Amino acid sequence: MEAEFFLWSSLGYGLDKFAPQLADGGPKPIGVRIAKLSPLIRDVIAQFGFQEVGHLRAIKETVTGFPRPLLNLSRESFATVMNDAFGHPLQPSFDPYANDINYLLASYVIPYVGLTGYVGANPKLHSPIAKRLVAGLLGVESGQDAVLRALLYERGRENVEPYGITVTEFTNRISELRNKLGRQGIKDEGLRVKPKIGAEGSIRGNILAGGKYSLSYDRTPEEILRIVYGSGQENCCEISSYAIDLNTENKTTCKNTPNYNLCLKTLLHDERSASGDITMLALIMVDAIKAKANQGVEIISTLLNSNPPEGWRVPLKKCAFSYKVTLTVSLPLAIEALTKGNPKFAEDGMVGCFGDSQNCEENFKSSISPLTCLNNAVHELSGQSNY
Repeated sequence: MEAEFFLWSSLGYGLDKFAPQLADGGPKPIGVRIAKLSPLIRDVIAQFGFQEVGHLRAIKETVTGFPRPLLNLSRESFATVMNDAFGHPLQPSFDPYANDINYLLASYVIPYVGLTGYVGANPKLHSPIAKRLVAGLLGVESGQDAVLRALLYERGRENVEPYGITVTEFTNRISELRNKLGRQGIKDEGLRVKPKIGAEGSIRGNILAGGKYSLSYDRTPEEILRIVYGSGQENCCEISSYAIDLNTENKTTCKNTPNYNLCLKTLLHDERSASGDITMLALIMVDAIKAKANQGVEIISTLLNSNPPEGWRVPLKKCAFSYKVTLTVSLPLAIEALTKGNPKFAEDGMVGCFGDSQNCEENFKSSISPLTCLNNAVHELSGQSNY
């Protein structure tokens, strides 16, 4: 992830151009692009990118590698993280590629998680070769995190425009979110903290995060997955339930659905939910399915154009057809029925979406599906909308 994010953002290309053998035939990242960076920040991030390529080479020389997984590095993906960090949608949506500050904040999200994972893994390693590898990776990851924090600390009092929220507050919110997702107390800290949490319990400035004795925090693989998946669960298909703050009408409506937390999370991310109108709430759920279906079309197209395994080709083409039906038949039917006040007919459209996602997943019976999480998300959202 870091290699692609840093290379693309600074240079406008990634592993497929610089070191295609390291991608090992894996699908191209989604949504990544060159960022609008000053010469200094571009230089720093390019160095990070090349460092990460070196890390991949070292890992592949030491342990059995695997193809590059499908990475979603789109603006929408980072915007979701920031929305979750603040508990409401930022307007306009956060764009990590827009400028130096936005990009540094997006980068703040990434290396530290890996750093804590290396610290957590180190005591469990037995092989001297593995210990040497992790120690080497940890040293450079720690350095990258320190550089990012220092650059952000210098800008800590500046506002992130157009939100009128300081850089420091952004880092604090991101760190709080990761603590909440990790579910193991404080293992992440923003750039300013209460003095009792700072070094020696004596200072608010927090250019480096550390525990009681200013030692690096550690995380288990399960904690890392909870954070990376953004759900607070190790299973990528689980839905998070944090930062919920909706009116009573919405909560009552969600209690009548199969997945209360999914319903609340979906409504939380749309300001239209404030009305509490049942038809509007149903349209919000429909729009959430539409967004996932469009994401599915983009992912499928990316996979088909990335020389996928032979066993994926036919199922992917069938899934492309299924999601085309969702977008051109099932969802328009539901939207028209809801706007005309015929919720029962809208259910027919949702049943169609439900079946389309199920059919897509069943196409991969003879191989591991790369779309399981997406299909499950559409499946669950469609099930919500029938209530």
